[in-house]
Amino acid sequence: AIIDPSSEVRLAAARGLAEKNPADERLVALLLDEEPQVRAETVRLCGAHHESRLDLLLDDKNPEVRLAVLELLTEHPELTNTPMLDDRLCELMSSPSTVIASAAATAFAAVNPKKATSELASMLADEEISSEVQRGAIRGLQMVGGDEALQGLAGILTCTDRQVRLEAMSAIAELAAQDDW
Repeated sequence: AIIDPSSEVRLAAARGLAEKNPADERLVALLLDEEPQVRAETVRLCGAHHESRLDLLLDDKNPEVRLAVLELLTEHPELTNTPMLDDRLCELMSSPSTVIASAAATAFAAVNPKKATSELASMLADEEISSEVQRGAIRGLQMVGGDEALQGLAGILTCTDRQVRLEAMSAIAELAAQDDW
């Protein structure tokens, strides 16, 4: 089923194998599948168990696959075996795709909170950055927490985009609700 001509069959095989054993080596073939939706879904299903393949998938030509890897890194920041990951995430934060840039900002905060804080605060201060990317930076700063993140979030409260202001206020409220803040 993994080599079936139908992508639907290959996806069903991926789901079945990943449910039984997400570390199954047969799933590696589906991480390299010709169909982007198969690669992306396989990353979501078992990417955390095939960490050595994430490096290639982070550079995948398909944005859906790159987005799946970025979301995986956000959920599993311990998967930082990828060489020069910080630099690659910074590059992706400048992507012409606002969805990718936003997800990269959030993943960067999860993977390297100390380095990401100043970078994300700078992004928020840049009025040329799209509101979607700003919202990714806000989510990242919320994950990081601390005084520097709070200063970055407070600085965006004068933004003309209502959704950005609202998300920043929500992030500040979430930080304030934490016991250790």
